[in-house]
Amino acid sequence: MDEIAEAAGTTKPTIYLRYRTKTELALAALNTLPRERTPLVLAGELRADLVVLLRDFRANVQRYGGMLVTGVVLLHEQDRPEWLQFLQWGCSGRGSGPSAT
Repeated sequence: MDEIAEAAGTTKPTIYLRYRTKTELALAALNTLPRERTPLVLAGELRADLVVLLRDFRANVQRYGGMLVTGVVLLHEQDRPEWLQFLQWGCSGRGSGPSAT
């Protein structure tokens, strides 16, 4: 939140006046992203289609600097805390990763 406030040229209390939680802020940010997407063309072959789907997923994650994944993780931080733990581990790049639960 400190980095967001600094980038916006404001303070954390000012941000929290408008957005009560980090989740609300993340959802508001996600709502600013374009909603239209080009439909994927699948070949009907399992391997080729899987490659297309995974490349599309990777492109979407990278396109918004990970904002989509971050938003989903924050949205589910109460019911799926292991997602946040995994995201934090992935961002730090340290260790062998969190244990699967």
